[in-house]
Amino acid sequence: MSKLFVAILLLSLSVLGKTQVMYQFLNLPVNGNTAALGGILPAGYSTQIGSEHDNPAKAAYFESDRLMLAFSDYYAGTNFGYISANRNTQKWGTLAIGLQFMNYGSFTEADPYGSKTGRTFRAGDYALSMYNAHKLNDLWSIGAELSTVWSQYEQYTAVGSELSAGLYYRNPEKLLSFGLVAENMGFQWKSLAGNRESFPFDIKLGVSKKPLHAPFRLNLSVHSLTRIDLGYNSPLTTDQSYFISDPTATEKKSYADLVARHLSGGVEFVPSDKFSVLLGYNHKRRRELSFSEKQAITGFSLGFQVKFKRFRLQYGRAAYHLAGSTNQFSVITGIGSPSIKKQSKNKTAE
Repeated sequence: MSKLFVAILLLSLSVLGKTQVMYQFLNLPVNGNTAALGGILPAGYSTQIGSEHDNPAKAAYFESDRLMLAFSDYYAGTNFGYISANRNTQKWGTLAIGLQFMNYGSFTEADPYGSKTGRTFRAGDYALSMYNAHKLNDLWSIGAELSTVWSQYEQYTAVGSELSAGLYYRNPEKLLSFGLVAENMGFQWKSLAGNRESFPFDIKLGVSKKPLHAPFRLNLSVHSLTRIDLGYNSPLTTDQSYFISDPTATEKKSYADLVARHLSGGVEFVPSDKFSVLLGYNHKRRRELSFSEKQAITGFSLGFQVKFKRFRLQYGRAAYHLAGSTNQFSVITGIGSPSIKKQSKNKTAE
C-alpha cells in the first residue's frame, strides 16, 4: 500500500500546471456536513460514511455496512446527489463504492436558426468510484479512490478515469485530526469534441481541533494548492460600463486576500453526541460569486446533524450567490442484519 501511495504522489506532481476545465462537479460537497462547513473538509474529525469523498483515507474509520443517500437542489433546475456504501474486511481494509451525479435537466432542441424541433434531451455528469482504505497504526490511515467519470450531453459523450489519494491522522485523546489529499488526477479517454480536457486536479490539507472541555470544534482547510494566485482578470473596472471594457484590466486584490482565498473552514457546536450545529465560510466563493455592491451572506454556510436511533440526518445550506442558496440533505443508516450493527463497536465514528 505504501508503494501505491508513493506512485500516486509522483503522478500528482506530473499533472501540476495543467488547465482545469472538465468535471468541476467532482469538487461539489456530497454530504450535508461538508456543505455546512465551507464545502471542503479533508480533515474533519467526524468519520461518517460520505466523508470518503473529502478524503479517501477517512474510510478506514467507518463503521462497517453503512449506507448514505444524499441529494441537493442547485440552480436553474439542476440538482446533484451521491450514494455510497461500505464494508470493512480484515484482509482488504475498508472497501466502499460511491455514485455521484449532476443532473442539468431537460432541454428543448432547436435548429441553427432558432426554430424548435419539438425534441427534448437531457444532460448530466456521473462518477462511479471505488475506495480502499487501511489503518497504518492507531493514529494514521491511508486511502485511495479510483473513479470512472462520464458526461452525456444530448448525443455527445465524454469518458475519463480519475485517481485520488489521501492521508489521515486522528487522535481521540487530543481531539485532533489532520488530512492531506491529492485528488482528481485524471485522464480523459473520450472527449466531447475531439480535444481532451483536464480534470480539476488539486491538493488540499486541513486540521480539525476540539479544545478540551469546550462544546465546539474548529475546522480549517487549505485548498487550491496547485495554483498559488487565485485572482482573476476582470473585463470590468469601476469606471467602465458593461458594454465597454478593457480585457487586460485586473482585479484589485491584496496579498492577504489572495492568501484567504485558499482558506475555508467552520465551527461545529456539539452540545451532545446526538446533535450538532454547523457554521462555515469559504472566502474564495465569496470573492468570486458576490457583487461588490451587495455581498450579503455569499460564502457563508450553516447546517446541523441529528442522530436518531436507526439513522443519522445531516443538513447543509450554502450561500453561493444572491440568486439563492443550496440545500443539501444526507441520510446515513445501517445495512444488513441487526447483528452486524451489534458487532460494530468502533466508537471513533461520530
